[in-house]
Amino acid sequence: MYQPNVLKLVVLSGIFCSTVVQADTIIVDSKINKVTVYQQQGVVERQAKVTLSAGEHMLRFPQLSNFLSANSVQFMSKGAKPLVLLGVEAKKAEEDFTHDSDYQAAEKALKEAQSLVRDEEDALQIIQRQLDWLDKLESGVTSGDKAFSLEHIQQLQGYTHQSVNQLFKERRLAEDRLANHQKQLAKVQKRFNELTEKIAHRNTDIWLKVQVPQAGEYQLGLSYTNDNLVWQPSYQLYYDSQKQQIDLRTYAQLYQRSGEDWKDVQLVFSSGVPVRTDAAPETQPWIIGYYEPSHRDHFAAAPMAMQKNMVTEKGRMLEMAAVAPEPDIEISHVAALFALKGKVSIPSQAEKQAILLSESSQAVKSEYAYYAQHQDTVWVTIQGKNSENYPLLAGELQTFYDGRFVGTGHLETLYPQQTFTQLMGQDQTITVKKSPLKRFNETSGVLTKSQVVKFEQDTVFSNARGEAVEVTIHHRVPSSAQKDIVVSVQQPSNITLDNVGRYAQKITLPAKQAVTIKQAFSVEYPKDKPISGL
Repeated sequence: MYQPNVLKLVVLSGIFCSTVVQADTIIVDSKINKVTVYQQQGVVERQAKVTLSAGEHMLRFPQLSNFLSANSVQFMSKGAKPLVLLGVEAKKAEEDFTHDSDYQAAEKALKEAQSLVRDEEDALQIIQRQLDWLDKLESGVTSGDKAFSLEHIQQLQGYTHQSVNQLFKERRLAEDRLANHQKQLAKVQKRFNELTEKIAHRNTDIWLKVQVPQAGEYQLGLSYTNDNLVWQPSYQLYYDSQKQQIDLRTYAQLYQRSGEDWKDVQLVFSSGVPVRTDAAPETQPWIIGYYEPSHRDHFAAAPMAMQKNMVTEKGRMLEMAAVAPEPDIEISHVAALFALKGKVSIPSQAEKQAILLSESSQAVKSEYAYYAQHQDTVWVTIQGKNSENYPLLAGELQTFYDGRFVGTGHLETLYPQQTFTQLMGQDQTITVKKSPLKRFNETSGVLTKSQVVKFEQDTVFSNARGEAVEVTIHHRVPSSAQKDIVVSVQQPSNITLDNVGRYAQKITLPAKQAVTIKQAFSVEYPKDKPISGL
């Protein structure tokens, strides 16, 4: 097994630098074999095999990402005997790209493209010089002091005409070739610039000073965190109105901007969030007593509460690409781990990528609902639950109704077995028209001590379908915690209010007919107390 050594970045100054010269330096050719991505950072694991002689050695892991956290570095070894770690340091290496194979190939392609462009530019210059010479030749014959016979002039004109036509054809062909070569050069130049920038992000070297107790072959492991490696969940919900069923697909929107390309890597997504693992907090005592005004020093500064606003960029969800089969899922008390089957190769790039994590199906209950506080329209809604045994974290949601895209929304965090109600779209066959809210003030005499305000409003639902439809109206009336503020509901009847005045009323709309629903309620409160909220 690996013997782990947790490393911390150590500033060893002169002592460490002198050992770099004294100890043998071995460049370790390591490969990324596993990456675990959290929602705020990722953990990169590397492996390598080296043959070491007994004694002290400097192990250099070159061209690692500039975005790695040096304080998070961990070193593992497996061999005849555990290696003894004597020191660690992270250094910025000089930007020497010449030994990188990808860079060499891109540089060669760039030089070839530049050479082709120069060749065509030279060809055009030669053609232009020939045209200029023919023009001067023709001008000298017709305007010179020496007289030429008509036969000589006609022969010269025929020669120049034929030559000019041929040169024009050659120039057009050269211009077309030049345009194509310039397009290719632009592509190669872009690739070269991107590669140069990418390699520039990989000029961090990790130096490890180790004591090798016994010569032999050793397997080395190096891991570190990278803050430019994150993922966010997103979802696609497919609703089948005939089967009354939904398919919910969970995707990981991966931001692979680590500065290191992945090739044949095991990729794991974790729903957990790395936290500070400090000492357990101590429960503070709760002291009560009689109030005494504080005698604050005149010159003492008043306490100030500072708060940081967290701003998140809501990007538009990318179209889902073809992905590998669903991953193996491991559930623990602190996180769900999604390990993709097989190996993946993903370059470091700015664009996010969608990777399928899970897919589930369940029967749902649909409902036509009207939300009076919002738009005057009837919505198709479904009621389901999180059937997984792990939480579904909040993320962007794309909704499809019978295979057709409906829109984009947001799914809140759902814990196992937690229910949810999701809007599926507006029903175009049911229209809603709401009248203005009417308000009446009412008094019952000069000596009365209370004021009564009555409210009335009509809402007309028109069903254009050929069959009856049941609609649930989600509405409210005012509520108050004050006992001397009394709210009475006259219409609708047979409803149940919750503790804040909300209610759900079911109505049936006959086919091809309109139904008027009236809401009427009154609020009674003391005259001598001002009221707010009405």
